[in-house]
Amino acid sequence: FVPEMMIPFGIAVFCTSLGDGAAGLVGQLIKKGNPKILGKKSLFGFLANLVVSFGVVLTFTKIFDFKLSLWAIITVALLSASLELVSLFGLDNIFVTLGVAGLSYFLWRWQILEEYALLLALIWVVIGVIYEHRALTPLGIALAVVLAVLATVALGNAGFILLLVYFASSIITDKVKKRARGIAPE
Repeated sequence: FVPEMMIPFGIAVFCTSLGDGAAGLVGQLIKKGNPKILGKKSLFGFLANLVVSFGVVLTFTKIFDFKLSLWAIITVALLSASLELVSLFGLDNIFVTLGVAGLSYFLWRWQILEEYALLLALIWVVIGVIYEHRALTPLGIALAVVLAVLATVALGNAGFILLLVYFASSIITDKVKKRARGIAPE
């Protein structure tokens, strides 16, 4: 019904079908040495989805002259693979399709959003990982989101990456300290 949504939804449908299919196929083919992440999902399945989704978005931008920067293409591919990874109740096809179509459209229409693209694509995945590993309380998660938004607004995507590196290194350091003391990590 909205002609300008045809290309974003085309990107979304192809990312959902080809990316999700590639994730399942690679996840089944490579079982040995393929670590599980976030439940039953596999690392190599996630990476296959990411690569295929990147190819889909890149192909659409070239064939249909759909103006997305390389940074935006990477962000849409990351969102596609990440939503497939964290979607609940088997609703990944719905979440991936709507999320990728929405993000593709917004990055195309409002190119100023590219400055905050990484935050837009990864904030929910990061929150999901934090929550699953119980690294923060709900209040801590809310404050981390506020800090992530402020860091990204102040420093762009580099600020968000810096915050992720700091957070990941502090979690790893904490786990290493607990193991060294003989305390079982949570």
